[in-house]
Amino acid sequence: MLISFIRQDQAWAGWVGTVLTRAGMTVARQWWDFSPDQDYDDLAGQSVREASTIVVLLSPAFANSLYASREWLVALRQRTSDGSPVIAVVVEPAPVPEVLRFDRIIDLAAAEQDEELARTLIVDGIVPLSMRDSRPPGAAPPPRFPGRPAPIQNLPPRNPNFTGRVAEIDRLHAAISARLGPAVVTPAQTVHGLGGIGKTQLLIEYAYRFAVEYDIIWWIPAEQNESISTAITGLASQMAITQHNFVDDTVTAVWNALTQRGRWLLIFDNADSPEQIEKYWPPQSGHVLISSRNPSWRRVAAPVELPVMRESEAVAFLGKRLRGDQGPDGSAAAEDDRRAVAWRLGYLPLVLEQAAAYMEDTGLEPADYLELLAEVGEREMLDRGRPAFHQDNMNRTLDLSTEEIRKSPEAAALLTLCSFLYPDDLPRDLLARHIGKMPRELRRDLSVRLRFDDAVGVLSRYSIVSAANRGMRIHRLVQSYARERLSNEEQVTWINAIAAWIITIAPTDDLRIDSRNQADRLVPHVRGLVDHLKLLLDTDAASGIEVPIFVRLFDLAGVYLHRVGRLADADGALRRALTLIEYLPPGPDRALQEARLRSKLGGVLHDQASPGAVEQLLDALREAESSGVAPAKTATIRSRYGRYLQETGKLRPAEEELERALADASGGYPSDSPVIAAICSNLGRTLQDLGRMPDAQVQYEKALAITGRRFGENDVRVPPRRNDLAGVLQYRGFFEDAVRQLESALDATCTAYGARRIPQALPIFVNLGAVRHDLGDHAGAHDAFEEALTVVEALGLADHASSAVLYTNIGALLLAEGRGEASEQWHRRALGVIREPGPRTGTWILVIQNNLGPALYMSNRAEEALDTLGEALRTCERTFGPDHPRTAAVRSAFGNTLLRLGQPRAAASEQRTAIDDTEPKYGSDHHRMAVYRNNLGLAIHALGRHDEARREFAEAERIAFAKFGPDHPGVRLITGNIVLLDAGEPPVAELHVTLRIHQRLRAVDG
Repeated sequence: MLISFIRQDQAWAGWVGTVLTRAGMTVARQWWDFSPDQDYDDLAGQSVREASTIVVLLSPAFANSLYASREWLVALRQRTSDGSPVIAVVVEPAPVPEVLRFDRIIDLAAAEQDEELARTLIVDGIVPLSMRDSRPPGAAPPPRFPGRPAPIQNLPPRNPNFTGRVAEIDRLHAAISARLGPAVVTPAQTVHGLGGIGKTQLLIEYAYRFAVEYDIIWWIPAEQNESISTAITGLASQMAITQHNFVDDTVTAVWNALTQRGRWLLIFDNADSPEQIEKYWPPQSGHVLISSRNPSWRRVAAPVELPVMRESEAVAFLGKRLRGDQGPDGSAAAEDDRRAVAWRLGYLPLVLEQAAAYMEDTGLEPADYLELLAEVGEREMLDRGRPAFHQDNMNRTLDLSTEEIRKSPEAAALLTLCSFLYPDDLPRDLLARHIGKMPRELRRDLSVRLRFDDAVGVLSRYSIVSAANRGMRIHRLVQSYARERLSNEEQVTWINAIAAWIITIAPTDDLRIDSRNQADRLVPHVRGLVDHLKLLLDTDAASGIEVPIFVRLFDLAGVYLHRVGRLADADGALRRALTLIEYLPPGPDRALQEARLRSKLGGVLHDQASPGAVEQLLDALREAESSGVAPAKTATIRSRYGRYLQETGKLRPAEEELERALADASGGYPSDSPVIAAICSNLGRTLQDLGRMPDAQVQYEKALAITGRRFGENDVRVPPRRNDLAGVLQYRGFFEDAVRQLESALDATCTAYGARRIPQALPIFVNLGAVRHDLGDHAGAHDAFEEALTVVEALGLADHASSAVLYTNIGALLLAEGRGEASEQWHRRALGVIREPGPRTGTWILVIQNNLGPALYMSNRAEEALDTLGEALRTCERTFGPDHPRTAAVRSAFGNTLLRLGQPRAAASEQRTAIDDTEPKYGSDHHRMAVYRNNLGLAIHALGRHDEARREFAEAERIAFAKFGPDHPGVRLITGNIVLLDAGEPPVAELHVTLRIHQRLRAVDG
């Protein structure tokens, strides 16, 4: 037999279960942990399917819950076996929802407080006759009958709309049952004990839910000493204790009486502090609960933290409160509206009750209420709505707290400051250390650290903030309340000061891990200022806004967010800065500032693969040039434009723009300027794509030398330069040198950031794996790629386009190991994550197609390989030119496919063209020449020219042996072809060039 019940009725579940157990039934109880967002399919487990009978306890709380729905009963009945009966036991007067059809209904509510009658109804209605005398020997007596209240109690009425708080009630019961001392309801998380968070209602619900465990439950209003004395005197009367002339003597008499008995619960509601109720502290033979806005009770009681409601609880509460017996409107639109109201009101129970009361009084729906909130604001609405079970509305509740806070000028100033910051992480440590950087009129009350900490203590005492060592939290409705007490002019003064404060303390070197952490903490506060700024720009106080400060602030935020890869946020910050530029007077300074912002925005748009990137960059250049800005000052803008051209395949124009940028910068910056280094790095990448590897290496080495001298070899700006240099070294065949540069870059990066599996290390892992693969170190390549995969998974980038580079590298490595099917899967995965080809990903696609082609023709799917490689070859010729080394690599793979299709003459032609296009740029001894000559030997052999083929194989072996030694997999394949040829057998081993996309560390140059 299974008893199913809602949490509020667990006392009844215990009593009914004990009665049935004593009657010989085997009983299980289920669903002690209902949550409003639980799926119906989760509601019935194995015990439901195996139950012979299901007993459902009905009460008003159950009738108003989402479980009294047709879907719930259907889920229940579908999981019962052999038509097991479902019996309803009504434990409190409640309408039985029409959607619930039970086989039998037992009405315990009709028994009122008659325990014997209730027991008879249960046994007669549920227990078969054959089992009624089979009471197990030694069965424990049942708990007290829940239908009969505690003999002595004065509880306020129970709230029929109480929702959720399961975890908090469980913790409270566990703490008090374990006799860990008195338990105090103190708030935590967003607002610690803020009035209206639901402390009183929680304790009322607790007392009713566990009433069967107590013979005395006494409610003591603890706002004033007089109310405490009056309540204890009332308890004395109920316990038939003679009252004394002095209240203290009566209290002592009550405590002495309680010492002689257990099973009692005293609840001090809304106590101010331990000192206030110290003289009324009861003996330790029973249980004590205390509600308080003050969190400082740990020395005398075990705290139970009470946060705002969870979203699911708040939405369920509004549904229950607004619809009553009808049950919540289950439509998706209504659910979304309730969710929006709950979010807008910060999941605060008192405010949600006010909103529900107002909607009930006016007949409004949640969607209408949201419109009113948007129109008149929270403070206006929080004066409306008469909350049940609470004598004050939210505004009055906050008035009472802030009246006390205003007695401390320091606390009042700190509250105002906090009202403009991001609510969930107020940087207490940064405010305390840097409050002196605020303007004088704002720092006078808080500049002394002790006074600052005292102010925090005052706010914490009234649960206006939740304070920890480094941070604080404040509810956003409290922020709104505090701000709306200020005039527009006063608000402008505060936001100007906060913006200037953030700029002053923002890290200048945000690449170090400690600086990154501080910058990450400041970004939400920058974002928080945006809304305040928007509102104030439309007021008569707008003239007082210091626009240059906010332009600078959003500029800094945009650059930082771009560096750490938060592109959408960077886009928003830079656009806000550009919008504010319009408020500045026109002239060359504004033109230069706007040009630089547009340039930075263009860089962000480019990394987002947005088509608007080039327009922003060109507009920036035109604006600067037309305004007479010196060429040196636009060099960084031109360099960004050149980088965009390079990454979209416009290599010759990119080289021209970058050469001009370098010349302009050299005329206005010292030779060791980071600006020069950044341009050299971009120019090196362009020259590399043009196939001019020695020239590219010169630029990369120059960028590395400048950066190392300027910032030191251990600075985090150096690893990106080493990474770039490693790329050209790899292409030139200097693999050991490339590995040394990458390993040095990896060590420095991981040391600087204090971790190994981080975004900054991801490109280095990918590049290191690629170089080790080229060296024939397959085990080392696998290790590097595994590290990269771990970072990708940790960052949630498994389906991001940037991971395509890693996936195609893994595919190439697997193909080199003869695992063609697995190789194809990884290349297909690489293509799959590139959902929308853009300027940069177009190049990635041709690289993946080049690497996929050999996997296809080596799986005897030459026709499919020919189509894939043909498309890659056409793209490569169009993007890089027909004689580019990258085009030569694709051409060689295309030639291999032609050979497989029985076209040796065409294959030989393609291999010769690949050799002719590569040799002038890389030299005759480059390792790629060994690949092409080997493949040419295969085609020539197929034409019957065996001696000529033997010479090509021998030359290929010489080149590869000199570069890699005899143990490299590629060398062994070439040697194997020679052995077969000398034995009179046809050579079969093709080679191919794996194209790489050397991943850059983009963070350095913004």
